[in-house]
Amino acid sequence: MAIPLESEVIECSRPDLADIRVVTSKGEVVPSIVAGVFGQEESEVFPARIYRVGKKPGKWTDIWIDKTAKVLTRGILIETSSRDFTRKVEIRGSDTAREEFIIRLDGLIADIASPLPLRSLSVFHPLNNFQYVHIRILDDDKPPLKVDAVSCYPPTAVEAFLRSIPVRITENRTDPKTGSTVVVADLGEKRFPLTSLTITSPAKEFVKKAVLSGGSSPDSASWKNLAETTLFKMRKQEAVGENLKLGLKPDPCRYVMLDISGPHSPPVAVSNVQAGASISVAVFQYKPGVTYSLFYNNPEAKHAEPSSAPSSMNLAQVMSASSEISLGPDRKNVVQTAPKPQAKQDEATAVSAFRRAAGIAMLLAGLLLLFSLMLRARSSRKGYRKRNSKPVNTRI
Repeated sequence: MAIPLESEVIECSRPDLADIRVVTSKGEVVPSIVAGVFGQEESEVFPARIYRVGKKPGKWTDIWIDKTAKVLTRGILIETSSRDFTRKVEIRGSDTAREEFIIRLDGLIADIASPLPLRSLSVFHPLNNFQYVHIRILDDDKPPLKVDAVSCYPPTAVEAFLRSIPVRITENRTDPKTGSTVVVADLGEKRFPLTSLTITSPAKEFVKKAVLSGGSSPDSASWKNLAETTLFKMRKQEAVGENLKLGLKPDPCRYVMLDISGPHSPPVAVSNVQAGASISVAVFQYKPGVTYSLFYNNPEAKHAEPSSAPSSMNLAQVMSASSEISLGPDRKNVVQTAPKPQAKQDEATAVSAFRRAAGIAMLLAGLLLLFSLMLRARSSRKGYRKRNSKPVNTRI
């Protein structure tokens, strides 16, 4: 079973999530592991082998790479020391290094110095597992680029750990004087940690600096910097290059503020914002009929021995089977104080009972003595009156 850990849990837990425990109703700690996306969503590239290069001066430069195996990739990164250029890129794939299949024909790479420095050398394409890739860089009567290496982007993190979360835009304003755009949004009370923010804009071309901030409230005092990048759209004939996404390390913030700015250009209109989130889960072996609780928010908790997940476990299937599970309301965990030893309590109770009985007996004895003294005094007074009384004769 996999228990999803929402942002509220992540916020209260330690950064390493080592204080999270799964406990039965009998107080037994269940071996568990915490799995999920803990870094940025983007994956590191891996190098490919360039095995052939062909050039037609003024027309194009052809580069053939070998991924060494039929592995899934979603893009390429062209490494070059050339500067100040804009080039169209075509990508084709093959399993035999002879026949080729079109992957993408409208890629665009560029190195631009102004108005904002921009160096975009990545071209993303539909996911495929071709072992051989043919890259054609169109030179358009300009000097060819000096290509130093080519790397490939592997697929993103496991889809089972990624979710889209609803976004409610609370503020969307532009300033023509500064050319800036500010968007403030609420990610909702129930949510998972934010890992990406993507904008939609009707603007055809722009290069802007973007700063993403997050906070627990829309108050300006709560904002903290989450990510910075360059957002852009560029075109050359039918070729398009763009980056409208900010990636970040998972953050449990509820409110986000995106500041898009750049010199000597009009503000960029933002028509929509999409947010991506990552899911962390506590995975454990479930036993029918047993009630479980999730414990967290304990900075003093010791590191638990990690439970090794079975090699045959399909985490995606476990998460799918656990999709209906949700946490109930939080309850404060009250630590019970240790009771006093029973022997001392019994001894104190016995002493108290003895003292109470002795007091009652003494009180009764005093009352009896007082009553006896009262009876004796009354009897003495009657005898005294009888002894001293004289008869009186009366004649008529």
